[in-house]
Amino acid sequence: MNCRFFSTLIIIFLINLSCQKFLDKVPDQSLTIPSTLKDFDALLNNNYITQRNMSLGDLSCDDWYCTYSGYQSLPLLVRNCFIWQKDIFEGSTSSDWNAAYYAIYYANIVLENIGKISDDTTSTAGHIAFDELKGRAFFIRAFSYYNLSQIFIVPYDSATATTDLGLPLRLHSDPNEKVARSSVRKTYEQMISDALQAKDLLGTTVNENTPNVPSKSAAYALLSKIYLSMGSYQDAGAYADSSLQLYSTLIDYNSLDTTKKLAFPIPTNNEVIYLALQGSYFSPFLRLVDSSLYRSYANGDLRKVIFFNTRNGGDDYYFRGSYTGTYTPFCGLATDEMYLNRAECYARAGDVTDAMADLNTLLKMRFQKGHFTNLIADNAEDAVRLILTERRKELIFRNVRWSDLRRLNQDSRFAITLTRQLNGQTYTLPPNDPKYTFPIPPDEISLGGVQQNKR
Repeated sequence: MNCRFFSTLIIIFLINLSCQKFLDKVPDQSLTIPSTLKDFDALLNNNYITQRNMSLGDLSCDDWYCTYSGYQSLPLLVRNCFIWQKDIFEGSTSSDWNAAYYAIYYANIVLENIGKISDDTTSTAGHIAFDELKGRAFFIRAFSYYNLSQIFIVPYDSATATTDLGLPLRLHSDPNEKVARSSVRKTYEQMISDALQAKDLLGTTVNENTPNVPSKSAAYALLSKIYLSMGSYQDAGAYADSSLQLYSTLIDYNSLDTTKKLAFPIPTNNEVIYLALQGSYFSPFLRLVDSSLYRSYANGDLRKVIFFNTRNGGDDYYFRGSYTGTYTPFCGLATDEMYLNRAECYARAGDVTDAMADLNTLLKMRFQKGHFTNLIADNAEDAVRLILTERRKELIFRNVRWSDLRRLNQDSRFAITLTRQLNGQTYTLPPNDPKYTFPIPPDEISLGGVQQNKR
């Protein structure tokens, strides 16, 4: 192995031991420049890219609750997210922020340096690998900025996007470069530009053996998610369709063994377009499923038994239905989400027939044989409501609900107030509250000179 890249791997290992402030731990640039395609491939296959994605939104959404005794055992950050405290960190930091910027840092190294290598880049195989690796870097940067945007900047509003504070857009690997916050509009323009470049470079095949390697279908799926969060439903639907045209496999839940502790295969299943895992903050057995949400699954809906299990034989249920095949939450891209994206966008455009066709195509794969009857919508708004109801049930603990709440709160028809009951005290989060945008970690504010969010 190239000696200089061997030094890089050692440094990456040391970085992975601790998630301190991003700029403080970036290694000497002279030791971090790979020199072969295999080096770049190794750089893009580290845990900070696929295994430490956003968790703060799922910690704060309305899909779960915990007992007071369970709450007391949670880490401080989780407790503060659960009751929507103004200061969630209380002097600590956020692996959500740091890990995303590590991934962006690795992507920037690839994008800056891959054009400088000479090995095998003139051969057909080498050229394909070159394009693939460059496309992966663009995808990783876009995916990281998208995840950050759903947590650390205000929801997209076309009327104020030019003046609302966006993310610090780090587009170079130089750790000494000072980067101020951009606007929300520029943040979205950057992630869209990166995703578009990724889809032109990535291959079309979704490889079940390497689900953490993005494909063209994944780039289209990411673009659909970005435009959905903007409320740009025509574009969101078009990109969901492009993704499904390339890869549209759905699992028939009747084929899964509901008696297993975890029903989905490891490391992934056939619906996964791109594998990404949330960071783990605490035991999944402490995160109990909202009781009204659990009851909303009809008899014969296999999700009710595949997604959930009772705790100690009682009436409390915990989630076990992660698409990772483990208790670690899945937060990547999958075909079921794309069917729901396309269905919602059809309905919002007034195409009730195609909207309900997509929804029913998905749902018939979720119900026990003989228990499902196609849902029927009387009009476009009825279709949207049906789709949103199933969206919440299908995508639970997938790092989707928080983003959906942020965008749907901007429409009075779908806005809701979140409520927590804990030890005799009630906590609420009204629609469009500033707390839907998380504070930037304090060490980034104090050392990086980044402007803090209002909360």
